[in-house]
Amino acid sequence: RLDRQDPLPFFYESMRFFAPVVGFPWWEVAPERATDPAGSQYTGGTRYVLNLALANKDPNAWGADAHQFRVRPMEKYHEYFIGFADWAVNASHPTQTRACPGKTLAVAMGEAWFGVLDQEVWGSKNGAEKV
Repeated sequence: RLDRQDPLPFFYESMRFFAPVVGFPWWEVAPERATDPAGSQYTGGTRYVLNLALANKDPNAWGADAHQFRVRPMEKYHEYFIGFADWAVNASHPTQTRACPGKTLAVAMGEAWFGVLDQEVWGSKNGAEKV
């Protein structure tokens, strides 16, 4: 159940379970186009994509119930949640930093929304389940 006095854990669990950004792509080796405007945007490069949606449901980090929506202590989200890509900071090339530039705004909006949400009104279509 949502704790309106402390809505952040519920908000983070919502993002962990329903990832707003599913993939995090990056080039380990840049393609031809990085140095030649006429070059291929794929040839010569090595690209990886981290699946954030799956990573945020990894039972090795979140436990055997990682596949279930369960609000956890905020410490757990600070330790394992990767949805904002906080680790993707490039100190030597700040313009190449890939961490979410909207994190502060997103967290403020989520905290405000879940702080005023009237969970007695919101629920499933037939009213059987409440938030």
